[in-house]
Amino acid sequence: MELQRTARTALHQRQTLSQTLRQAVAFMALPGAELAEQLAQAAEANPYLRLTRPRATAPAVEIAADAPSLIAHVLTQLPLLVPDRRQHPLALALAEALDASGYLVEPLASIALRAGQPEAALAQVLADLQQIEPAGLFARSLAECLSLQLRAENRLDPAFAALLDHLPLLAQGRHADLARLCGVAPDRLATMAAQLRRLDPRPGAGFSFTPPPPRLPDVTFTETETGWQARLSPDAMPALHLVPRQSGTSADQRRTHHEARRIVTAMDLRNRSLLAVAEAIARHQPEALRHGPAALRPLTRRTLAETLNLHETTIGRIVRHATAQINGTVIPLAAFFARPCNSDETACRSQILALMQQRLTQGPASDATLSRWLAEQGLNVPRRRIAKYRAAAHIPARAHSG
Repeated sequence: MELQRTARTALHQRQTLSQTLRQAVAFMALPGAELAEQLAQAAEANPYLRLTRPRATAPAVEIAADAPSLIAHVLTQLPLLVPDRRQHPLALALAEALDASGYLVEPLASIALRAGQPEAALAQVLADLQQIEPAGLFARSLAECLSLQLRAENRLDPAFAALLDHLPLLAQGRHADLARLCGVAPDRLATMAAQLRRLDPRPGAGFSFTPPPPRLPDVTFTETETGWQARLSPDAMPALHLVPRQSGTSADQRRTHHEARRIVTAMDLRNRSLLAVAEAIARHQPEALRHGPAALRPLTRRTLAETLNLHETTIGRIVRHATAQINGTVIPLAAFFARPCNSDETACRSQILALMQQRLTQGPASDATLSRWLAEQGLNVPRRRIAKYRAAAHIPARAHSG
């Protein structure tokens, strides 16, 4: 009899541990806002859970304007434009990069690096967002803005495409050259130019525009005399507490208290796992914390998982939505992972573009100069490859002149 009781107890403990681990993994996969909402719902439903909200929250931004905000407009259309909810964080990152005219002025490579996701995935989400109304939002240039509007009206033919490729000639009044390049008669070119003038070069101007409020980081990195230290940000997430159970309670109350304990334990496991990952990043990427993405060392989720004795997918869930603050700047925790440049084309391109952007902040540079400078950083990148990446990221060629 005693042996059977011991076996039942052990089985119950294993089942409880398994449920707690599953709950912790589920918590790891949620973005901060959704996790906070889920914790609030759990505390409302369970009397043995007490929720303590953060003392400080991100400042609310009230827009005193008659027109709706640009980001709010994007969010209303998001479910139709991007049906896969897993891609919504990327869509939000793109929406937050819009300027007051509705243009995407930041290179995709920079947004991808900040979001901690491959540039190819971001490009696919951008293509979906460019189907938005009014047409022309999320364009990266005037030509692309007008192209999106013509495509929405089913008027983007080869002649219009050629005209958009040579817009500076239209501004210079070189109509004869344009007509030849577009393969149309002068009167047809005049009609096309008039149609372009009826399009909206600033599709976002009809919305109110306020820069997005800063996001509270999940982790804060601080440099000390002994190196970089990581700590969980106390204001990023509500604290969950277990209310003691009084003696003499019913079986239902004991089950409810047991469920509350499981949720608190799962949340604690989530937090400790997040901190362990952040501490490992602090040990492995001190130069990147100090100097930015240009100083990233190769680090994969698999490598970190082996170091922490966790599964690779667990690392992926932990860093997918987590953010970190370094010297006042908030970036995704996933941005600290980088594959060796000879093993992953997408990671290599993002790393090269980040380095190029860093160099260009010092002044204009030719592709040849960038190639030499990258070689000094340990990356041998041919000039033609730099030109290819620059063109794909829509970095103006004039930034490289000189």
